Amino acid sequence: MLKTYEKELAINGPLITTNGAVIIDSRDDKIAWSKSIDRQITLDILHFASINSYDYAVLTGDTCYFSPKSILIQRFQLYNTLALSKNLPTIPLVYLNGSNSIIENQVYKILLKEKPHRQNKEIYQYLKQIETVNFTHSGEGLLDIMPAGVDKGLGVRELRRLLGAEKEEVCVFGDYLNDLPMFGEAGMAIAMDNAHDILKRNAMVITDHHDSDGVAKAIHKYIL
Repeated sequence: MLKTYEKELAINGPLITTNGAVIIDSRDDKIAWSKSIDRQITLDILHFASINSYDYAVLTGDTCYFSPKSILIQRFQLYNTLALSKNLPTIPLVYLNGSNSIIENQVYKILLKEKPHRQNKEIYQYLKQIETVNFTHSGEGLLDIMPAGVDKGLGVRELRRLLGAEKEEVCVFGDYLNDLPMFGEAGMAIAMDNAHDILKRNAMVITDHHDSDGVAKAIHKYIL
């Protein structure tokens, strides 16, 4: 889903994706570094999600899988519409109609839509018992499940290693809680005006709203 931004911004190098689980080189679309979720653990989590009626998505290297009648698939369908309009490759989207075992390739992230009214205690308790996964929130009601130890902070550290860059040479922007780990891995951490309050309290600078070119304004003011 980064492909449209990659082309528009003419990014020629590594990109951190899936909350830090994968770094892909835009020059050849090959994975420069990655960490995946164990396949059996993936199937166990999906089984638990299914029997507890959660809407979920599974992100692999080339295909995204979804629970039956998933609402989460809509944002991916919108991306595919955008990609087609720009003559870019679309993402294969597959419904898991009772057969999670059809998932192929490495799984880098499981995206789960939380239930309303704080009805998610069982999924938190279940995931906390699994030592090989980590979870965070990437938005209101969105639970991201990744391999243990993986977060955006790890992604930034691995990117620094690949580029031979020092912490002081890195600037990061964030708007939600899953961005917090990378704030400690950069010389300059900037929160958007629309960011979560916790992120703002941990930022060095707060820029404008993302709908008002906040990133561009901060780049021009503090970097260029």
